[in-house]
Amino acid sequence: MEKLKMETWPSGITTISGGNRTTIKLSRPWQKDIEMNPKTCPFCTRKQKVLDEYKNDKGEKWQLIQNLYTPFPYHKMVIPRLCGEENKWPKEEIRRLGGIARIKKALQIASIELNSQDALNRFIQLQIHVGPYAGQTIGHLHYHFLEQVPQPKPLATLMNLGIYAVENPASEIFESDNWTINVGGERAGQCYIIPKEKPVDFDTTAIEEMANLIASLIHIYEKSFTSEQGLAPDYMIVIRFMERKICYGTYVPILNQWGGTEYMGLTEGTSIVLPWPHEETAKYIKGGK
Repeated sequence: MEKLKMETWPSGITTISGGNRTTIKLSRPWQKDIEMNPKTCPFCTRKQKVLDEYKNDKGEKWQLIQNLYTPFPYHKMVIPRLCGEENKWPKEEIRRLGGIARIKKALQIASIELNSQDALNRFIQLQIHVGPYAGQTIGHLHYHFLEQVPQPKPLATLMNLGIYAVENPASEIFESDNWTINVGGERAGQCYIIPKEKPVDFDTTAIEEMANLIASLIHIYEKSFTSEQGLAPDYMIVIRFMERKICYGTYVPILNQWGGTEYMGLTEGTSIVLPWPHEETAKYIKGGK
């Protein structure tokens, strides 16, 4: 088909896009808003295995807890102690992870855990899921800190992402001192958070930069991809660590539903179909949408 584009990503998964499907769609009638109820929230009402407690500059309590229901040998979570509008966590704040200061606090707690004996020599991943279509039906914000099985190959992935960024300069939507943000991946609107040179030490400077970077991404996609029905996208953010360094990350907005073609792509190794090309996402964002 004319103008059909096929791309293979570091995962080995291939996507196709283009043809006569190039228009960005903002209608998401299937998207459901975040629901929050502290009276039934499992993090607020059930006893948790609390590993450590912290406070931010405003006295708000945060916790590092053990995930009690997980297939992974190492799986902890970082959460604000309370949720709900009365605790200054309305759903609008959940969609923005509470803003830069709260993102920074969560990353600081993750940094402390990353330096713990329990996390030593693990290939750790930090995951945040916001909204039902990002796989999160619990409104209470929580960051997953886990090691997947089998272990990944983060340096190989980093090298492939670096090559992609160099060969596709038009995919870049913005940058910071140490990172570039490039549209690409298996989902429409997905983007990669790629270090400009090598894995970055997860120190105070990196925490500050990453918190600002994440907040900027959330703002850009809220501005560009709020649906016709009035909802900012559900999304997930994943950051990969190795030896106390940040290797790379990805931001994955949920801008379209998957169907049989996409799931059979995973089953049979055929291509996943994007509803529009990644280049359209980059142009749309950089055009001030």
